Amino acid sequence: MVRREMPVHDSSAGDFGEKVRAYVRRRAEIEGKRLTERQVDELTKSLLDYRRE
Repeated sequence: MVRREMPVHDSSAGDFGEKVRAYVRRRAEIEGKRLTERQVDELTKSLLDYRRE
C-alpha cells in the first residue's frame, strides 16, 4: 500500500474536518446528488480515516 502524505495544515483537526465536510457537500452538488447529513457524516469519516492511514 502506498502511503499518501497530506500537507501540514495550520488549522486544527476540527477545522480540517469542516473543510472535508464542505468538500463532500460541494462535490455532491457538482455531481447533482442530494446527500443526507448521515451520508455526509459517513463520507467525511471515511475521508478522514483514509488520510490517517
